[in-house]
Amino acid sequence: MLDAKEFVLTRSARSALALALRQARIGAGARVLLPNYYCPTMPAPVEASGASVLFYPITGAGLPDLDWIRAHLSSDCKALLAVHFFGLPVPLAAVRAFCDEAGLLLIEDCAHAFFGKWSEVPVGNFGHFAIASLPKFFPVIEGGVLAGPAGTLSELRLPALGAAAELKAAWNILELATRHAALPGLNAPVALASKVLSALRGRSKATLADQEGGSEPVEAVRAAALADPLLAPMRLRRVERHLFERLDRGRIVALRRRNYERLAQLLPAGPGLIPLFPQLPPGAVPYVFAVRLESPDEVYAQLRAQRLPVLRWDRYWPGAIDAVRDVGRDWGHHVLQILCHQNLTLADLDILAHSLTAAVGAGAVRRQPG
Repeated sequence: MLDAKEFVLTRSARSALALALRQARIGAGARVLLPNYYCPTMPAPVEASGASVLFYPITGAGLPDLDWIRAHLSSDCKALLAVHFFGLPVPLAAVRAFCDEAGLLLIEDCAHAFFGKWSEVPVGNFGHFAIASLPKFFPVIEGGVLAGPAGTLSELRLPALGAAAELKAAWNILELATRHAALPGLNAPVALASKVLSALRGRSKATLADQEGGSEPVEAVRAAALADPLLAPMRLRRVERHLFERLDRGRIVALRRRNYERLAQLLPAGPGLIPLFPQLPPGAVPYVFAVRLESPDEVYAQLRAQRLPVLRWDRYWPGAIDAVRDVGRDWGHHVLQILCHQNLTLADLDILAHSLTAAVGAGAVRRQPG
């Protein structure tokens, strides 16, 4: 992501996107093209900038449908966001050439693909700008990257958060680590202190299932995303910068590739379940292993209730639900994303795969006539 690029570290990928639009002076009256398979953190920075969104269809490889875009392009279209979905790099040279010809700014979304390359081109080097998300690959709670050509970001100075925010970041990382028993000798005392602090604040911890919003009205999704404080471009906090700069990246790369290949072995195509990309490309460092389920709703609810690391992009933006019926719309309903995190063990993956296949099988039995 950072090869041959000038970059700045921000609090989030969404604020990095907001910053890219600001640097390119894209705002009121402009339109930004986004894929029709998306997280609400993609359109939120666009609307926060004053611009509007035009959703475009994607191909089965996750690439922009350039024929559709050509047919719907207008003079107010100023930028296009192209995504390396699931952490699997895609060839964006043709997309960059199209954007250069059409006068569009290409923003390369590497939120799923901090590492990796297509052929010999590292991710982040196709776009005029590139953005990335640190929490998806590093043990931090916040963090994003905006990368651009030399000379575009060197003078940029982002406002910093105060000492209280720095202390909060350090404490929250300790809390998260002890929740996963990652600090031998400190897990119990930190967990106890966290429980006491939560009680004093009157705060309850929501479960993963409680946090899911797939049935939320589109206007509620939009309002929550636009109210997110992480939209504002701010400097990354020091403790998170420290972890990002010092962790063993070779370990992250090797274990994520291993975990993807293990999931591909455990989850072959079968009734009701089809891996989208069963073969891991040579240059990929995956974020998730994507599977398409014929009947995903009940399966997803079961897996989230078990607190398993499975995600789904099914929270929609106003005007996008029926805007384009394509692969992206199908993925939004049917595709589950299974995390390939480097700290998942092979035993964890076995449990995950067994739980998924059991839930798919049980659902198939219930749907049989009679």
